[in-house]
Amino acid sequence: MSFSEEYYLRVSGEQKGPYTIVEIQQLFLKGFIAEETLYWGEGMDHWQFVTDFCGDSQKKLRKVRPARWSLRVVIGAIAATALIYLYPIVHAGWKEAYEKEFNAEAAYWKARGLVRDRLKPQKVTVSFDSFDSSAAAAANSSGHVTLRGTVFTESGRSYQAGWQVELFFRDATKEWLLTSVRPVESTSPESTVAPQGSKPEP
Repeated sequence: MSFSEEYYLRVSGEQKGPYTIVEIQQLFLKGFIAEETLYWGEGMDHWQFVTDFCGDSQKKLRKVRPARWSLRVVIGAIAATALIYLYPIVHAGWKEAYEKEFNAEAAYWKARGLVRDRLKPQKVTVSFDSFDSSAAAAANSSGHVTLRGTVFTESGRSYQAGWQVELFFRDATKEWLLTSVRPVESTSPESTVAPQGSKPEP
């Protein structure tokens, strides 16, 4: 081994340096240079592996740096996939729970949330059809919405169902309240939501 004061490294096909012995050992121990990295110093006949230079004892102490960029790519891909799949669900849930405007589309979203809440005890899931302006109306503090969708049971059965939802809009608190809901056009033999009535106080 040569006792040159300065050494050069060959990293990814490029010559880097000069470095001292201590600097190269630290780069190696911290995982900044790979085991197959070559080094050369004045007085040496040819390039040699840095592992020859650093020795076996330092190989055991070496911290292998994980490929941080690949970890970030994997985490980013998982996050993007989750966002793509979960955004529509979260967005719809938010609109069903917090719709505060007085218009036909707001009545539709609130009706969806109210029907979904009424179906929870039956342990079914419902996938509602998209908003249809001809099936929702809002006028004179009232909302009338006809909802249609597919109901999925725990046993894996599914069927088409419909609900006629009557709402009242309380202007002072900017909230939709349920007046009544009754099933319509269900392909299931049993009723999906029991009729309910009683108009809330303004």
